[in-house]
Amino acid sequence: MGQYYIGVNTKRRERIHPHAFGDGLKLREFCGSSHGFLMGLAMLLRNDDFTDYLKGENLDSITAEACRVRVGPSTTYAGRWAGDPIEVVGDYSKDGLYGIAMDEYEDISMRVVEHMAEDSRTKDLMHEKIRWRFAIPTMCEEDELVAYGRIFGSLRGEE
Repeated sequence: MGQYYIGVNTKRRERIHPHAFGDGLKLREFCGSSHGFLMGLAMLLRNDDFTDYLKGENLDSITAEACRVRVGPSTTYAGRWAGDPIEVVGDYSKDGLYGIAMDEYEDISMRVVEHMAEDSRTKDLMHEKIRWRFAIPTMCEEDELVAYGRIFGSLRGEE
């Protein structure tokens, strides 16, 4: 069987789930993956002021908050978890955090996927990865199907 993992932020009471990124739940399944769960986690943990989104502008006069506003709401997920207590927690954890996070923490996975998909190359690669989920009817909740359709357009790869 093996242990299943999710990413959790205990301060914000938020979580991300590898399946939303097209990855498996086991450590070896998502550690060898590109453009998935670990990329989303790294994006949440990045510690910068978002100025790379505004190349060529007078950055001295732009605050990080102003940058978030100018480039769109999804940018608030870049660096959202920087400095917070973060764990990649397994369902065998003795403290029960996995179950608590699954039951009580907000799942922000789809918002992170949406942010990542703003980059067209990442979007194309992610679309290829997540298509397997739609072959199994029980793998997606209705709200996920709607979000994937909004983000990627076609769910099955046809244009």
